Amino acid sequence: MPESMSDPLIAQARALMGVGRHAEAAAALARAHAQAPDDLEAGYLLAVCWLELDRDAEALALCRRLLPHHADHPLLQFILGRALLANGEPKAALEAADRAAALDPLDADHHALRGCALLELSRAEDALACAERALALDADSMFAAKVHALALQALGRFDEAGRAATEQLRRDPHDAVTWRLLGYGHLRAGKPRDALDAFGEALRIDPGDAPSRVGLAEALKARSLPYRWYVQLSDWIERGGTKRSLIVIGVIYVLPRLLRPLARADERWLWLVVPVSIACALAVLASWMISPLHDLLLIGNPKVRHVLTRNGWIEALYLGAALVAALIGVVLIALASSGAEISAAMPLVLSPFLIVAIHTGLAAPRGWRRKVAVPLSVLAVLGYTGGTALALVYRDRAFEENPGLVAWGLSIGLIGLMSWLALIVLAPRR
Repeated sequence: MPESMSDPLIAQARALMGVGRHAEAAAALARAHAQAPDDLEAGYLLAVCWLELDRDAEALALCRRLLPHHADHPLLQFILGRALLANGEPKAALEAADRAAALDPLDADHHALRGCALLELSRAEDALACAERALALDADSMFAAKVHALALQALGRFDEAGRAATEQLRRDPHDAVTWRLLGYGHLRAGKPRDALDAFGEALRIDPGDAPSRVGLAEALKARSLPYRWYVQLSDWIERGGTKRSLIVIGVIYVLPRLLRPLARADERWLWLVVPVSIACALAVLASWMISPLHDLLLIGNPKVRHVLTRNGWIEALYLGAALVAALIGVVLIALASSGAEISAAMPLVLSPFLIVAIHTGLAAPRGWRRKVAVPLSVLAVLGYTGGTALALVYRDRAFEENPGLVAWGLSIGLIGLMSWLALIVLAPRR
């Protein structure tokens, strides 16, 4: 094939990509792509650069423009799968990876990409099988080795995951991503000091690695025993998939409400009802507030506050202000002499609970998911706190004498429960 005007630009871009200068490579490839919009090589490499530069939406749009012309090319299906994963579409990414593997079944990276998509879909056993098949095809594939370590972590096999990451580091001790994987493995295994060392090494190699920065902040918070327990419990729930998450939420939501009629009918049941209700309430409070509360403590330490992300700062500062407002609300309620005064102070007391709405809004992928997740999280907060607030405001009246109030409380609780179930589907997986 005769050399086109874009060929020197592509050669220049490949050289720049080889030394990690993806922004300059993308500029050269953009010119090459403009000269030959249907050229697969220029488009494929440009999409790779955009993914490296976190321009995920542009990479996906480019892959979709090339798709009608090169649908049967495994490279395009592979990079399309990567772009779909980066844009939070794991089911579509799995389909693209399946097509890439069908077109070229001997390429280890295609099977490793399937493993990535399966991990995002909480199918860790299948992901591990894909990673093992990829390593059987190419034992030196870094991508397959990383997916293999991630799958082992997702299955709770932290020792094996640590050994796999350590083996990779023997081959390439300057790979920041593998150091990061090792750090997350230590973190999930309850070893925050080892995690700090691993994340620190990852950031030394690549100071701009945002996930390692997040991991370093998590490792600093995990030095606190309650936070370490919280991380391990969250990891156990996540490994169980959506089914386990729904069971846990159902127990926390429904069990206290089932036990309360027993206590009202016979005070001898209070020994069971009160501890269970308090434990469920503390579980909810911890899930909403323990991470931003520890971020708030990190902000108070000038030596480590720089590791916090922008989202961490926003959540922590809001929670700090909300806790002060809640304290003021508690004082006002203690001094109140009427239900109306208590009602006026109640929004201050409940303000810390809205941290879940802020967290969901910041964490949800951009687009319709974020727009839906924020109001759902607000409804969930109202649902969980609504019954408690009504009980405090009307503590001098029996609910049995106020059927309308009972119906209102049950309605709020039902809305909250349904909102939480919807959030389980919308929540981003990490």
